[in-house]
Amino acid sequence: MARHYLDHASTSPLRAVAFEAMVPWLRHPAGDPSRIHAEGLRARVAVEEARERVAELFGARSREVVFTSGATESIAAACWGASTRGTHQIFAAVEHSAVREAATRAGAVVIVPVDGLGHIDIDALAAAIGPDTALVHVQWANHEVGTVQPVVAVIEACRERGVLVHVDAAQAAGHVPIDFDGLGADLMSVSAHKMGGPPGSGALLVRRGLRLPPLLVGGDQERARRAGLENIPAIVGFGATTAELRETLPGEAALARALTDAVVDAATAIPDVTQLGDAVDRVPHLVCFAIGGVEPQAVLLGLDRAGIAAHSGSACASEALEPSPVLEAMGVDAHRSLRISVGRAHDGARRCRRARRRAPPHHRRTARVARMTFPFRTAPSITYGAQVTVFLIRHAHAGDRGEWSGDDRLRPLSRRGFIHAEHIAQRLGDSPITVVRSSPAIRCLQTVAPLARVRMCTVDSDARLVEGSDADDALALIDELVGAHVALCSHGDVIPELIDILRVRGIPTEGRGCEKGSIWQLDRAGPTITGARYLGRP
Repeated sequence: MARHYLDHASTSPLRAVAFEAMVPWLRHPAGDPSRIHAEGLRARVAVEEARERVAELFGARSREVVFTSGATESIAAACWGASTRGTHQIFAAVEHSAVREAATRAGAVVIVPVDGLGHIDIDALAAAIGPDTALVHVQWANHEVGTVQPVVAVIEACRERGVLVHVDAAQAAGHVPIDFDGLGADLMSVSAHKMGGPPGSGALLVRRGLRLPPLLVGGDQERARRAGLENIPAIVGFGATTAELRETLPGEAALARALTDAVVDAATAIPDVTQLGDAVDRVPHLVCFAIGGVEPQAVLLGLDRAGIAAHSGSACASEALEPSPVLEAMGVDAHRSLRISVGRAHDGARRCRRARRRAPPHHRRTARVARMTFPFRTAPSITYGAQVTVFLIRHAHAGDRGEWSGDDRLRPLSRRGFIHAEHIAQRLGDSPITVVRSSPAIRCLQTVAPLARVRMCTVDSDARLVEGSDADDALALIDELVGAHVALCSHGDVIPELIDILRVRGIPTEGRGCEKGSIWQLDRAGPTITGARYLGRP
């Protein structure tokens, strides 16, 4: 069984460019960058080139980049380094455990509440800042629900009061544009493996001129800010990852947003499933859902058996299920959540749908496509005897006896799997459908604005029902068309799946209507689909 990985927020598979960059340094021992021999100088050049690449992606100066073993170490270094500047540190109730525990070990802490979407209370934060505040932590994006915090407002509140601020960007780095210098933060933690870089590598961005005691001592590496021999293969791989992301981040972010939007549309159509966190202001690759009436272990195990790796906001420890501090702080059920996070390494919902077909029937949401071809006698803008191909969407469990679950106007009247074209024409009534092009094999329909409606006349021929298996088959049928536009009428989750496939192809889409009987217009240039937009319901 093929596995489908939807837990990129935990760790993302290594990018090919990172692997290729690391191989030479793994095959041949690297020198110590602190030495002046040829091997050491070669290693030092590689580290500094990687430092430049990391700095360029995050809008920092190269001297502001301190390489670490990952975001956890970066956070600990920030907490420890700032602990001498005051008696307590401040963070929101939804912060990652790396911040919570490191700040607690560094001294006293003040925890700021959040709202139901996970946003930090700015007023409470400002009130908590005092003369003894050593450091304020704020995560760019929450690691469980994806909510983006008001980072700029937090930084402004801290600067007005002369307090250092640390931004945990582990879930944002590589997924959204970051300008460290322009943001005005003092410290920022990033991790390589969450953006497709090698595990065991990360960075702490330290504002120029800020000097903090190092967490690790015993050497002068990283300009005496982090002792220990640099992990050169991982640093080189980190640099290659950030170099690629400078070119691909906008496209990867758009694809991730399209995939997670499709996941949200499909998941929230299921009873007792609601999206958690901010549905709009979130990182593009991560969504989280509350699932009523079922334990998260059961969902995760069911998905795992179907070949899908996902994550629950609750941590399983032995036989106990630890509640999520993040969800508790947001005031939602901390035991019933499911986190889905996507990455550039998979083709998204198409894989999910294939794995979903192996799920029990009552959990399956696969749909079928009905393709009907029939002749028209006469009608405005329709050539006599022209063949017109109509695409309708049918639920997988609608049965084979004409029990249609799409637009009621198109419900078959025959119980033999055939649809009489005359009744189709009568039921379509004033639907905005016009023949736009013909060929010896097929004809297609154009969905246009209501002002351009053309009434379809009576026809006298049967139309055979041809079923596909899912949205992939629907798209294959669409790809056969030769006209300028295609009308799609849907019930269920096929339209979101179709639109998702188009987004994966990089085709622009407008609107997100997926309700029963929804109509989408697909724009074409010759055989190529160039765009799609939602027109509403007929």
